[in-house]
Amino acid sequence: MIAPRNLITQDDIKAVIQFLELGSPLSGYLAGNPWGGAAVQRLEEMWCTKFNRRHAICCNSATSGLLAACVAVGVKSGMTVGVPALSMSATAAVPAFCGASLQFLDSDLSGDISYEAAMDRNPMEFVIGTTLWGYPLDYSWQSLNVPFILDNAQGILSNYGDGTWSENIAHICVTSFNVHKQVNAGEMGIISCDDDRLARDMRIFINHGENANVGHRYPGIGLNLRPTEISAVLALSQMARIDQTIGNLNWLARQLTDALPPQFEPFYQKYNSARYCYTFQVDPEKRDAIVKSLLADGVPCSAMYKPLYHLPAFYDQTRPGWNCEIAEQISATTIVFELCAWRYEDDLINIGYALKKAAAP
Repeated sequence: MIAPRNLITQDDIKAVIQFLELGSPLSGYLAGNPWGGAAVQRLEEMWCTKFNRRHAICCNSATSGLLAACVAVGVKSGMTVGVPALSMSATAAVPAFCGASLQFLDSDLSGDISYEAAMDRNPMEFVIGTTLWGYPLDYSWQSLNVPFILDNAQGILSNYGDGTWSENIAHICVTSFNVHKQVNAGEMGIISCDDDRLARDMRIFINHGENANVGHRYPGIGLNLRPTEISAVLALSQMARIDQTIGNLNWLARQLTDALPPQFEPFYQKYNSARYCYTFQVDPEKRDAIVKSLLADGVPCSAMYKPLYHLPAFYDQTRPGWNCEIAEQISATTIVFELCAWRYEDDLINIGYALKKAAAP
């Protein structure tokens, strides 16, 4: 039986209880300070050390972090922002909310946005990428000559194997601690960057804009997008074992690859994934029937969602004849196992049987 995965452990519960009983030694409150309480500050310090970044700013969700990033770099009406055709809607919704026009970018064969395809598109003032399924972007994106924001919601600990994290290739990186991510704080995010001005502006934005100095270029408009201390305590507790968490997910992915029938093809992976999802490709004419068969045998899975420009929310951004060919192909052929949502390791033998059954003519 494949049960939902719960990343909250007894250690996490003890950490929260201890925090509530003893209180924050530096602040004594649960939220409300521009710099956060002791737990938020500790998480930011740990993040900078772990990922070799100058600045980290905690926020109440990764979507809020994307909004703070877009405001800080100056995304606004009249600008064009490149976004992945394949991503969760927030990646494109945030720059659209800021008034920018969207340039949907096609994928490469691994599902990431294609650097080459992006360079062939119309000029863009900014680009937002995503570590789709937890896979790092191609290293070429590090050389992009316009501001680059990485929506790393799915990609914590994804890396290039040379000491470089996904985090390090973008001017600003945003990571999620949402309930179904590798770190589950319920709902929280963290922003990182190496630029002093961007870090200052993002922190001002998530604190109502109230701590902007007179004469500072920042207009002083902001929102309350701060996290709670409890969320930070949960994130800290789980970050203490994050290497083990990703290691276990890597092990699980290898078992699933070994169980795949030859008719199914796992995605090529050039770098080290965070294993948010396990994905494989099948015959597009059989894909929906395969998903139905797996679900009937108790294997949680889903068909890959369509490119974002199919969503009604982005119809006004879509040009006639718009088509990202590789993204469309991936959408039509891919099946997704959400490794961070379900405990597939509890029933690997039966998953293997279910895959073989689904692959049968």
